Amino acid sequence: MKRVALSAPPVQTERAEGSPWTMDEAAAFLRLSVSTLVRMEKAGTLRVFRPHKRNVLITDEEVRRIANGIELTKGIA
Repeated sequence: MKRVALSAPPVQTERAEGSPWTMDEAAAFLRLSVSTLVRMEKAGTLRVFRPHKRNVLITDEEVRRIANGIELTKGIA
């Protein structure tokens, strides 16, 4: 999987720690597109859960894990 270098750190939010994220919220926080998150899910690098048939949520822990991974690869081509 290709790593993406970010120009800025992820956006800080005022969320209750541990609350799940929608794909749109996670994409905005991580500064990635929803399409990228969907590809990550299909590749097995992003774990999601579906409380309903079409509802896709990501745990807070998973979003922060991805954010830390992006920060570690920042500036690496």
